[in-house]
Amino acid sequence: MPSLEIGGAERSLIGLLEALENKSVQVSVFLYRREGEFIKDLPQYVRLLPEIPAYHAYTEPILSLVKHGRLRFAAARLLAKLAFFLYGTFMRKPTGTWTHLQYISAFLQPFLPNIPGEYDLAAQYLGVADTLVHKVNAKYKVAWNHTDYATQHPNPKLDRRVYTNVDYVVSVSESCTEAFRRMYPAFSQKAVTVENCLARELIERKSLLPAAGMYREAGETVLLSVGRFCEAKNFEAIPKICTVLLKRGLSVKWYILGYGDRETQIREAIQAVHMEDFVVLLGKKENPYPYIRMCDIYVQPSVYEGKCVAVREAQLLGKPVIITDFSTAHSQLQDGTDGMIAPLDFDGFTDALAALIQDNEKQEALKAACRSTDFTQYKEAEKILRFAEGRESYAEDQRHCADLQRRKISRAVR
Repeated sequence: MPSLEIGGAERSLIGLLEALENKSVQVSVFLYRREGEFIKDLPQYVRLLPEIPAYHAYTEPILSLVKHGRLRFAAARLLAKLAFFLYGTFMRKPTGTWTHLQYISAFLQPFLPNIPGEYDLAAQYLGVADTLVHKVNAKYKVAWNHTDYATQHPNPKLDRRVYTNVDYVVSVSESCTEAFRRMYPAFSQKAVTVENCLARELIERKSLLPAAGMYREAGETVLLSVGRFCEAKNFEAIPKICTVLLKRGLSVKWYILGYGDRETQIREAIQAVHMEDFVVLLGKKENPYPYIRMCDIYVQPSVYEGKCVAVREAQLLGKPVIITDFSTAHSQLQDGTDGMIAPLDFDGFTDALAALIQDNEKQEALKAACRSTDFTQYKEAEKILRFAEGRESYAEDQRHCADLQRRKISRAVR
């Protein structure tokens, strides 16, 4: 992992490690930077490997690398930036953050030392998997995908170099797995799904702490959105949605919890429609759960997601959830049963949110469904153990599951 700073993938890793506890496994975690608020939440049985300063080159500014005499790393980063520019500008290929990370990772590999140890199974849980391929000694290797891969604009040539040399490509939902298979049919047999695991006891315990900065006025509906301030989350649309809700006579206050590069744009969007009293940025919070517990409705207005961890956490805490109809939305929740899926366009989403705010009966039904559902997904951890037994063992297990499903369908038809 790059680090254990606040984020959905980081929280899901903690849940997975808790699910693996008492499974007769030894687990080591290596962080490019040994930092982040979630380090202290690692289960006690997990060994946190020593930091290797060379891996700071992934994120350290190029000028800082030069200043500290790390010229090889600075040169690699500059070449990566140039290659990324040429790929996007002269070859006219679509690019994004993921594409940039591909080039950085590829150019840094010759200068990075191996990660110590020999392992039955190694996983790159977040980020480009070059380090997993080139710097880890393991019998089986797993690259993890936390989003709709079609939205990431990867360089296929760089991807193929990586995925040819891993045993599995894990996605966090069936929709994400299918998106990956459509992009890379040659790797279909390697593509599998492992749902995010959630640490229920940890989440429920932390939710009982105070939610500093969140207030509720009489008769007011409190809305909450959580996530990194990035393009995918679409938080810039919230202030304008809020103006429409207020014009319709709905008393609402909308809190946004998170941090990221687009904070300035979000604040400007709030100021542009004078929503400072109704849309409140809470900033970076190590513990989001008291805020989820205090809200009336959890809202995820994203334009794309893989399997949003915050949505699952809100459901685990028994909250009504409404999300946009992004490409993987129907693998996120059961529309109308344990949450609501609203149109992706502005008017459609605003209308659906307004309707849910006014429908107390529907809110209660969603709460009841969430309370009766196990969102921990601890059974998913069993797949990790089967990965370590090898692809043939896992494929056999998948065939068995498919056969059981066919029998179930056959009985239902009869």
